[in-house]
Amino acid sequence: MLFIIYSSNTQTKKYIERVLRNKIRSGCIQEQLLQSTFSVHYLVLKDMCSSILSLAQSFPHSLDQSIISFGSLLYKYAFKFFDTYCQQEVVGALVTHICSGNEAEVDTALDVLLELVVLNPSAMMMNAVFVKGILDYLDNISPQQIRKLFNALSTLAFSKQNEASSHIQVRGNMLGKICFWFLFFVFGISLCRPG
Repeated sequence: MLFIIYSSNTQTKKYIERVLRNKIRSGCIQEQLLQSTFSVHYLVLKDMCSSILSLAQSFPHSLDQSIISFGSLLYKYAFKFFDTYCQQEVVGALVTHICSGNEAEVDTALDVLLELVVLNPSAMMMNAVFVKGILDYLDNISPQQIRKLFNALSTLAFSKQNEASSHIQVRGNMLGKICFWFLFFVFGISLCRPG
């Protein structure tokens, strides 16, 4: 119900955000409740995709880990239960967080991105162009975050569903970069490659 109110009345958005934050902190809204809400009511919620993503975008800025986790779950379930347009919006929002330069925000977004790549590589492959765009912002993220990014890219590149096309995409993008980043990427892939 809070999602419907949040998306339909712009005057009460801040109030609904505050109510949600308080409910999350007090433990009233847990992952199981959120998952069942999305799985049962996805037809209603998918029409509110932009509002749900707007809400999710405000949560990584919090200092409270439970609120950050809730925002991550909003991204995860929006990607899982909504259509390809909303999936593209989710990936775009995550890329925006990753390119922001805010370390906590980048870590959270990379964790969600990696989880989406592992859970649904074929859907993520359709959005690989956005993920590859992060390579232009490697100067803004730490080596540990670059490793997470390469882990996500290597998981996409070596997934069984899209093996041939992803090799071309990743290799084509890296050949256009300066030699240092190409070598850094190759090193990252070798560290992350399964088996």
